[in-house]
Amino acid sequence: MVGIRLGELITFLDRQTAASFRGDAVDTFLRQNQVELDDLLDYTRFRQDCYARNLVWRTETYELLLLAWLGGQKACIHNHGGQRCWMTVAIGELTVRNYKPLSLTKPQPESLGTPEKYVQGDQVYIDDGLGWHSLENTTTKPTLTLHLYAAPVKECLIYDEKSQSIQKMELVSFPPTIEEVPADPSLPLV
Repeated sequence: MVGIRLGELITFLDRQTAASFRGDAVDTFLRQNQVELDDLLDYTRFRQDCYARNLVWRTETYELLLLAWLGGQKACIHNHGGQRCWMTVAIGELTVRNYKPLSLTKPQPESLGTPEKYVQGDQVYIDDGLGWHSLENTTTKPTLTLHLYAAPVKECLIYDEKSQSIQKMELVSFPPTIEEVPADPSLPLV
């Protein structure tokens, strides 16, 4: 795997069409390249109450987020609003639990195997056809994961453990609008 600058990833992604996000070009590029950690630090914000969704870049075709996880933080069981999702662990460790797709007629989660641990450099792909999943930082150390969605995901379905039901959740990231993102992503950030 080759280390690349964030601007190189964004330049590649900006050249993709909605159709090419459904093909192999993005998969191949992500398997061969990983953004340098230093380029992600300006986008790193943690929250004490839950994991943080930090917006890196968004177009009509894709959305790039840096998720910041403190020890013990987790994302509930969820889908991806019909979009393809690629995740790379930039630093730290994250545990992923996969589930069969849930539906309103069958809202109880059914596990697909044992939890999987991913560490720095590991990549994961998921879409709603493969299933739903939950993510958790089961360590005491912070973790950063870079997430690419084949189109911006404004809302998704979640499984609420308290009510044991499926609910729609609006997704919010920081900064909430693209105007607050640094103007030129091709410039080095460090």
